Amino acid sequence: MTAPTQRPTADRNVMLPLRRGGSGAPLFCVHPGSGFGLPYAGLLPHLDARVPVHAVQARGLVTADGLPSSLDEMAADYTEQIRRVQPAGPYRLLGWCVGGRLAFEIACRLRAQGEHVGLLALVSTSPPGPEPLPGPEEILRAMLLPPGVDELDAGLARLCRLPLDYASLSAHLVRTGHPMRRLTEPALTAVYEVYRTNEHLYRTPVSRVFDGDALSLEPSAPGGPARRSWQPFVGGRVLARSVDGRHTEMMEPGPARAVGAAVNEALGY
Repeated sequence: MTAPTQRPTADRNVMLPLRRGGSGAPLFCVHPGSGFGLPYAGLLPHLDARVPVHAVQARGLVTADGLPSSLDEMAADYTEQIRRVQPAGPYRLLGWCVGGRLAFEIACRLRAQGEHVGLLALVSTSPPGPEPLPGPEEILRAMLLPPGVDELDAGLARLCRLPLDYASLSAHLVRTGHPMRRLTEPALTAVYEVYRTNEHLYRTPVSRVFDGDALSLEPSAPGGPARRSWQPFVGGRVLARSVDGRHTEMMEPGPARAVGAAVNEALGY
């Protein structure tokens, strides 16, 4: 008698379960530039309880060996990890910042594999344009920009120099209660490398068309990615909704409530 084939489980370095319970298909939330999936926990109070939620985290937060060399490589990896959790559709995808760019690529891959994508939600993200890649210190400043502010305070801005004076930077982060104040030097370096990689890969030109509808959730405040329409790359409709907030605070309570409400509506809850 042949033993049943065991389905491989998702890599725990990539897939972070935020809500296991629920009777519906899961919502997969793809990480922003930092690579962390935990900020999507801010959506949980605002999403229908029937929806399980998994966050897709970046390789490279645990080991530098996992950094991808291309957007295609990253999207292929994440598609495989998602299918290990949910072997067949309908799939529900959401991505904030670079996560939206990746969610779009994953959706196109799933459709090419014959699967149904029931939701593609793009949060404060746009197709890439001709903007040049920021320099290393610009990337560091962007990485350390806390939610709800448009510019770093002067003291933190002065510390965003390479090579990094970690002791002084850490002391400042602790003193000001910065969200990254608990990161060790190796962890902060890993986040920087992930952020830098994501900034680079985000600029990969869009070469696919998603043959479905997309929900585009755009912050009302200025800042963040340039506002460009996804419509040229979407075969169906792009439903655009405004969210009251900044790009950096989409998972803070107020904006997250609006994002959750829009997702619930799109899912028919």
